[in-house]
Amino acid sequence: QASPGSCPVLAAAGGGGYSLYGTNLTIRDNVATTTGGGLQGGRAESSVIERNVANGLGGGGAWAATILYSLIVSNRAAGASGAGGGVNGCTVDSCAFVDNYATTFGEDSFNSTVRNCTLLNTNAAPPVVQWSAAPSAVIANTLIVHATATQILDNAAAVWTNVAANYFTNSADGLFLPDDPPYRLPPGSQAIDAGDNAFAVYGLDLYGRSRVLNGVVDVGAVE
Repeated sequence: QASPGSCPVLAAAGGGGYSLYGTNLTIRDNVATTTGGGLQGGRAESSVIERNVANGLGGGGAWAATILYSLIVSNRAAGASGAGGGVNGCTVDSCAFVDNYATTFGEDSFNSTVRNCTLLNTNAAPPVVQWSAAPSAVIANTLIVHATATQILDNAAAVWTNVAANYFTNSADGLFLPDDPPYRLPPGSQAIDAGDNAFAVYGLDLYGRSRVLNGVVDVGAVE
């Protein structure tokens, strides 16, 4: 459902779009029988990827896609071996993940590069970010909030980069300003100017503003 008023789609791969490229897309309530409930391949910018389902190998929101400055919300990798409820095999930058779910591995992300993102997940089953077959994947400048304090990450087969600039907590209380837009860091946050500019590959944050202010990138999706 890549445009207002269209009907949800059921497809083998890429329920909402296959090799889809676009900006300001709404990809919602689509189903794929194998991979990429929302989209398979392609690139989405400043978009909403929400409530899509992959019933096979996974990638409820997206499989093998590039996603920038977007919301990835309540997608599911629902197959018996489904991995990556939010994304699987993707490159994701300056995005917010919220409450995605996977049957097996990586509720929000599996085998994906995740940079400058904010992940909020209230599901009890960890981990929310996982790799097993893509050691070149990178997690950097990313803030993770999960319902439990243990097993937030599984990095058994990954080569980790910039781990010191990642912050992990089981409570969102006080982490963000209570106003609109969400996910803004309050003054004095330890995540402000705490990232590594080498991973600020794209120029904008979640809300289309400059990715680097005051000379150093912040941790999370919002600068």
